[in-house]
Amino acid sequence: MVNELPSAVPHLRLGSAGPVLVSVFGNWPNGPMLRAIRRAQLELSKEHRRVLSLTIIPDVQQLPTIGHQQPAEREGALAQSAAIATEVERVTAGSAMVIHPRGVIGVMVRTFMATLSVMSRSTMPLKTFRTVEEAEAWFATLPDAPKLSPGLSRAVTSWLAAQPSARAG
Repeated sequence: MVNELPSAVPHLRLGSAGPVLVSVFGNWPNGPMLRAIRRAQLELSKEHRRVLSLTIIPDVQQLPTIGHQQPAEREGALAQSAAIATEVERVTAGSAMVIHPRGVIGVMVRTFMATLSVMSRSTMPLKTFRTVEEAEAWFATLPDAPKLSPGLSRAVTSWLAAQPSARAG
């Protein structure tokens, strides 16, 4: 079961399933989104020694292009992302991003995100996937990962279907 977490940030839904923080983006990440995720990860780590981060971009074709952001906004989000990643690495055993397949655009975004994760200086395992099931299987292979309850992918899929879109707001 995924428990809804409060988020006053537009285009962001947050939930937790045991030690897993589930973030659903309805827009490209920005400073307020990243800070809300950081707060949620640190709060979840008070209950669980180590947490896992599962980020979902449900439909990349519906996202506005990143080119619509001002250069300073893009650079600011990238800098904040790096600073936040450094801060939460101590409590996060791994981070998976699920970008649902929607043709060539989905493949391009997954490739771009995978490249960014390789280029990052993070010591935390990061990986990009097409499905929540793939991310769940990968989480189980991480040496320092907390034990997951069976059926994470089913719980997340049900939660996504039952909750309004992250694009609201």
